[in-house]
Amino acid sequence: EKTGKRKKYIDVEQIRRTVQLLSRKAIASNRIVLIDDADRLNEQASNALLKTREGPSAGTRFFLITSREDRIATTIRSRCARLSFSPVQQQPVDELLKSLPDAERRVLVALSGGRIGLALLWLQEPEKREQALQIVAEYRSLFFEPFYKKRMIIDAYFGDKTDAIAARNVLDEMLSMWQRVTSLMQEEKTITLSQSVSLIDQMTQVRVLLHEQIHPRLAVEQLLLSIP
Repeated sequence: EKTGKRKKYIDVEQIRRTVQLLSRKAIASNRIVLIDDADRLNEQASNALLKTREGPSAGTRFFLITSREDRIATTIRSRCARLSFSPVQQQPVDELLKSLPDAERRVLVALSGGRIGLALLWLQEPEKREQALQIVAEYRSLFFEPFYKKRMIIDAYFGDKTDAIAARNVLDEMLSMWQRVTSLMQEEKTITLSQSVSLIDQMTQVRVLLHEQIHPRLAVEQLLLSIP
């Protein structure tokens, strides 16, 4: 993009430009199209991509990369062959982040969930790393506080966002981090095993509800009632 900024979504114009490139005569007999974060395809872009898939050029292969398969349109997923990659073990992530302070590294290793690319991002961009650690600190501060204080802490995640889909995505990523921190807190004996299991299950339910016809604030506030 000319601005150097990443769009929130992959829009129809980006797909159309890709189609135009594919229509040109190629030197090689095989061509590959990589769509990273394919879950960011909006509805119009998904429809445009479907039209391309109905009659692809010989030798053209599309690779859709995502960690959130459920957010890709079913009509697209049904036309794809699924290839899964498992997260790496903690040791390589821990080794990657060895230059960081021990306490910070331990939290980030747990938070990464084996996503070494995410760990590399935190290492290369301190601002992103601080944002992740801030989410952890805010989540920990919710425990053993009255409900009104918990609401005040999470208000920043809602703000005055007018883009409902973007707001839901932010909350979904936040809840994903909360789930990993919950497991870490159970290992630290800050909360019990039963509390950890219950909270993680409820967070999973809220993440599903976020992408259905339910107000995200209501879903998250219901979860807050379950945090001791």
